[in-house]
Amino acid sequence: MIDSPNLDDLDKSFTESLLLRSAMPSDAPFILHSWLQSFRDGDMVEGIPNQIYYHHHHKLVSNLLRRCAVTVLSDPSAPEVIFGWFCWESCEKGIIIHYAYVKNEFRKSRLASRILEAILDSEEPEYVFVTHRVNPMGYEFKKRKWIYNPYLLFKEVVL
Repeated sequence: MIDSPNLDDLDKSFTESLLLRSAMPSDAPFILHSWLQSFRDGDMVEGIPNQIYYHHHHKLVSNLLRRCAVTVLSDPSAPEVIFGWFCWESCEKGIIIHYAYVKNEFRKSRLASRILEAILDSEEPEYVFVTHRVNPMGYEFKKRKWIYNPYLLFKEVVL
């Protein structure tokens, strides 16, 4: 397994040198696992027993990964080393961000901002909708006037 660099070693040139790319099929297990594990403590699923959460959210996330874009930030010399990712899709009025994930040791290093800025620059959305709200994103909601709409998760999904 390839080691990730230490957060203390991160500088702006390193962050900018990371590879921004679309997810590959080989990334799916990491994306699915990191999503399910990191969202498990989210307010939206508080109180749901593990057996129910993992069964139903696994189906939901798997469906989203089939229909949505996933933008990944990885090591350019070892693209299988993923630092963070966004699952999102375009819609009539803008974009829907379903989930964003950055490895714990790289949070607060602006890696999520780098991915987000690339998506926003590319899509130039009128509106940004978000389906999974997590505490670290609270500031972004207020600052950017994003619209929280978890019901967008359920288009084309049979649970």
